[in-house]
Amino acid sequence: MTDRKKYKKRFYKPKRPSDEEIDASVNKLEDEVDVDSLDFNKSEASSKEKGDNAGNIDSETIAKLKSERNAEMLRLEELERKREIMLATDEIEGYKFKDVSLLTRALVHSSFATRKSESNERLEFLGDRVIGLTIASMLYKRFPDDDEGALAIRLASLASTSSLAKIGIQLHLDEILSLSPQERRRGGLKNKNILADACEAVFGAIFLDGGFVVASSMAERFIRPLMEEAKTPVKDYKTRLQEFSQKINKTYPVYTLISREGQAHLPQFTVGCECQGQSVIAKGSSQRDAQQEAARMLVELLGVPERTPKKKKSDDELLNAIVADTKSIKAKKLVLKSTPVVEVELEEEESAEEAE
Repeated sequence: MTDRKKYKKRFYKPKRPSDEEIDASVNKLEDEVDVDSLDFNKSEASSKEKGDNAGNIDSETIAKLKSERNAEMLRLEELERKREIMLATDEIEGYKFKDVSLLTRALVHSSFATRKSESNERLEFLGDRVIGLTIASMLYKRFPDDDEGALAIRLASLASTSSLAKIGIQLHLDEILSLSPQERRRGGLKNKNILADACEAVFGAIFLDGGFVVASSMAERFIRPLMEEAKTPVKDYKTRLQEFSQKINKTYPVYTLISREGQAHLPQFTVGCECQGQSVIAKGSSQRDAQQEAARMLVELLGVPERTPKKKKSDDELLNAIVADTKSIKAKKLVLKSTPVVEVELEEEESAEEAE
């Protein structure tokens, strides 16, 4: 019984005030505010003035805005038509899907999905591993003389957001990706991060649909031209700056996150960097990109030289070096054997011992 009373008391709705209480509140408000002193004519005049100014907008400007809006609507309709055609054929760049739902999900950005599980984020996670293993295998075969560090630098470059966004454009993802209207207006179809994520999602979908061999061979088709563009591994700016600073006085660059602005899906990071008495501030769509930009600015400011790794000797060169060393060792042994000094000294020592 006690619990019931407490429950009623806790969730009891407040009683509606009576008419007398409402009238008293209104009278009190009228006493506090002098209604007669308010100038309603002035407010009406200002409203009319605003309306007149609104009517003076140039007709050419209005026509231009309408034209731009119509052009944007036509462009979006064309993109949607292309997307429908692609989904109808179940094919992307020569690969025909057995399970079309995988392709559909790969082309759905999180801003367009009604639930997070319907977006391409899980396929993106899977495709990232497929592309990474494919690139690693290609680099291992293509550059047998590179050590682990050089291969890692090449891998980071080929698997970067910029490189994957280029592949995404070749796959026409900037035309067929499903984004929310708000994200489209913000230029989401040209956003490198969105295109790179969608590219990974597509290869993740191909992996589930056709297996690793099929997904890897298709990824290799797009990665190989990018790999051949950079014959020598280019170190990222953070690595170059760190090696330069360590060589001078064994110190490291210091990166500081200054601010994070923007919405969750489109953040803007501001990072500061100090190195060798110099400091800069840079911005980027991610903290890593902002740090790379700050390092690039300091590399240019400090005049850090670009150094390519030394090429390893081939097997033939190593064999020739070993043969040359062996010949020199044999020659030295022959010289020592032909020298009678040691033998004479030994004979003298033996004769002295016999005399004793």
